[in-house]
Amino acid sequence: AIDRWDAQRGDTHVWLFDLPRGTSAPLRTGDGTDESAVWSADGAALAFVGAFEDAVRLYTKDVKTDQVTKLADLERVSFPNSWSADGTMLLTQNSNELDLIALERGEKTAKPFAGGLRTQVQGEWSPDGKLVAYNSSETRSAAVYVQPRSGGARVLASTTVGNDPHWSGDGKHLYFEVRSTVTETEILGVRDGRVQ
Repeated sequence: AIDRWDAQRGDTHVWLFDLPRGTSAPLRTGDGTDESAVWSADGAALAFVGAFEDAVRLYTKDVKTDQVTKLADLERVSFPNSWSADGTMLLTQNSNELDLIALERGEKTAKPFAGGLRTQVQGEWSPDGKLVAYNSSETRSAAVYVQPRSGGARVLASTTVGNDPHWSGDGKHLYFEVRSTVTETEILGVRDGRVQ
């Protein structure tokens, strides 16, 4: 899923690419904008931000049924970053204050992420859903932090600066960018509510 600018219409739309078949199609048809799609861990749905009704909102789309469902009304525009493996939590990035929000799908309510930092961006769930890696500029330089889903103490994962964190498939390593170079750090897990 990628965002594609439509110069004729003057808006952005998510396009889905089926690489084995060599086909592509828009996420949805109709007026308005949709963008910033993220896949659920099981590949059955996408979460995205859309401006095709009377406001900008978060939506999901079931890939099999093509049904689009409003996920939540939010006070501020938020862009999806990452969906937890169990499908219950969605991290979104607020476009105004660059905060991460943990969104519980069943309740359809937004709650501030427990990080407690002023600026949090580029959030990503670990594959087991127990940790969140994110970028923060709490210090003068942007750095990568890891924090348990339940809150708890955050740990600085990058020794200096760092951006754009991504987990390995097994969740044991975290990759991030340091001055245009990909760096790796080992994450042992969570013990007694603390990242190790």
